[in-house]
Formats: sequence, structure tokens, C-alpha cells
Amino acid sequence: MSKCCLRKKAPKEKNYAPAFFGAYFIYYSAYALFASYLVSYLSQRGFSAVTCGLITSLTLVANVVVQPISGYLTDTFLSVRDYLILSCIGLIVLCICNMVFGGQELVCFVLIVFSAGFAYPFGQLMDAWVNIVSHFSGTNLVYSRVRAFGSIGYALAATAVGAYFSIFGYGNYFLLQAIVFAGLIFFLQELPKLKPDNRAEGKSGDEGAALGFFESFRVSMKNPRYRACLLIFSLYWLSHRPVGSYLALFCGERGGTDQMFGWICGIGAVTEFVVLLWIARSRDLITLKQETTMTFFINLGRPALFLLPGIIPLFLGQIVQSVSFGLFYTISVECFSRAADPHIRSFSISVGLTVVTVIGTVTANLLGGFLFDKFGSIGNTVMSFGVSCIALLCFLKYKKVLFDTEKEGETER
Repeated sequence: MSKCCLRKKAPKEKNYAPAFFGAYFIYYSAYALFASYLVSYLSQRGFSAVTCGLITSLTLVANVVVQPISGYLTDTFLSVRDYLILSCIGLIVLCICNMVFGGQELVCFVLIVFSAGFAYPFGQLMDAWVNIVSHFSGTNLVYSRVRAFGSIGYALAATAVGAYFSIFGYGNYFLLQAIVFAGLIFFLQELPKLKPDNRAEGKSGDEGAALGFFESFRVSMKNPRYRACLLIFSLYWLSHRPVGSYLALFCGERGGTDQMFGWICGIGAVTEFVVLLWIARSRDLITLKQETTMTFFINLGRPALFLLPGIIPLFLGQIVQSVSFGLFYTISVECFSRAADPHIRSFSISVGLTVVTVIGTVTANLLGGFLFDKFGSIGNTVMSFGVSCIALLCFLKYKKVLFDTEKEGETER
């Protein structure tokens, strides 16, 4: 890590790991409620797979609209901590509005999309925040270890609420979200408040005016490594979302219940937890290039297993995908971090993560909804396997751009 990448003043030496662990645990518990059960919630209200795909795609459009704004604000005006606390308050208000007015379908859809504008950028901003703080001495942070607590929070929440919804239905869907986001504020208050660092560097090395919003885009996009990350990671998301977004419908097609779906999500998240802890312990044993190669090869496993009949392949496929996804969390954040301009690091990382998520997921949701309604789960599975092969080939083609331009030993972790 070059000195210019560490210009942001380090927080006081303190062990922030417990507060980050708690924040990730709570956030991904909320994510399990908001994102993973959204299709199930909409389906029980009588909407088709195509309509579910349209609504979930609109939530991701809200993400891609809000994320550059939130990234720019946290690099230029607000600390990430303050922005996320305000986001939690906004989400609580929107959940309350949905409890009061959500009986009207159009109002419910609009409120869900607005909620996504607050909820989805949350994860990418936290990833960028941890990545920045982890490079400061004395903070005792390792991104993959912190992210592992998000996976275990997701696992426990997905399993618990799956059982809850099977017994009691979705009447308290938004109330549960409001309670979880209220709890998240407590952990956010304990985290470091970093001064925004968006200041251009003049010829003499002095700080000048902040980079403008559109200038920040231009600076990021002129980097070929950043563009390669966008292409390759977008294909990765496109490869697994035709299955991931409709996993609840896969489960229902094979005779499973909401509780069974919760178990499938839970075992996948536990697998991610184990993989992320392994990554944290093996940082000196495996290079980023090797880890990325593993990610794209393993990504072929879930759609291959889902071609087999029955419930068991759903469990096995989810475990295999979770190994790939656990690796992907780390490699995507680190690759975007290394391609980011140091003055707009939060913007570059969070926008990059958001763009690849939205491009891949919106495309997959729209096509996946059409394929599921027309062909059932087999259409989504074939699409997932085919795009996984394309993603692997593109990674192999652009691997030199991502890694071979780095200095000797820079990819060692």
C-alpha cells in the first residue's frame, strides 16, 4: 500500500473489531429479511415471478442511483458513520410507513424501492470503510474476518425468520426490519469517524479543491484495472443471480417450504463464515491472483448441481456457491481498492461494487423471471451455468490487466 493511499488520518489506536463484528452481524441479519425474503413476501401476495423480478430490479436501480451520491458524500462532506446512522433512521421511517400504508400495492412498491436506496448502498459503504481502516496500524482489522460475522448473522436470521414466516406468515415483515435497523445504530456509534479525504493534489503536493462528482467518475473509469474489474465482476454477478434471486421458487418447485428455504440460505451463510475465517488465517499463504482464480472455477459448481433433481442438490449447490461467494467478497473489495484513486477511495470502491451488483443482478432478475415463468427452474439453471463459463473465460483473458501490472510481491496478502 503506497503512502498516498494512507493520506487519510488514522483513528486513534483502538480495537474496533468488536463494533465492526456487531455492525456486520446486525446489517446482514437485516439484509436477510429485506432482500432474501422479498420475493417470498411478494409471492405470497400473489405476484408472478416476472413481477417479482421487475420489483427487485427496481430496488437495484435505486441502489445504482443512490450509491454514487452516497459514496461522493462520504468522501467529501460526511463521515461514513454519520451517513449510515442517517440511513438507519430513514429505513426505520420507511418501514413504519409501509406498516401503515403498505396495504396499497403501488404505495408498498414505491416504499420498498425507496428503502432499497438506503439499504443496499449500506453494505458497499461498510466494505469500503473496513478496507480503509484495516490499513491503519493498531486497529486489528481484517476484512474477511469482519465480513464473516455478516455471514453468520445472515445465516441465523435467514434460518430463524424462515421458521417464523412458516408459522406466523408475513404480517410483521416490516416491523422486524425496523427493529433490526434500530439495533444497528448502537454499533455504528462505536465505530471510527473518519474525516472525508476528497481533495485533489496540486503540483506542489498541496491539497486543492475537492474533485467534482462527475470528475470522480472520470478519474475512476480512466484506470484500465478498474474497467476490467467492472466487466469481470459484473459477469460473476450475472452468472449466479438467475439462481440466487429465485432460490425460494426453486425450493417451492421441489416441494420445500419457507422453513426449508431458510435452512438452505442458513447453511450457505455458515459456509461463507467458515471460508471467510479461512481467508483471514491464510492471507500470507495465498495470493490475490490465486484466490480470484479459485473463485471463478468454483462458481461453476452450483448450477451444475442444480441440474440434479430433489432438495439435496439445492443444499449442496448452495454450499459450493457460498465457497465461491465467500472468496468473491474479499477479492472484489481488494481489487477495487487497488484500482481506486486514493483521494476518492470510498467512492471508487463502493461505486464499483454497486455497479457490478446492479448490472449483473438486474439483467439476471429480468431474464430469470421470464425463464422461470416459461421453463421453470431448468431455464435459470442453464443460463447460470452458461454465463459462469463466460465469466471464467473473461477472467482468464483479463487476468494480466488485473494482476501482472503490479510490482513484485504486491499481490501477496
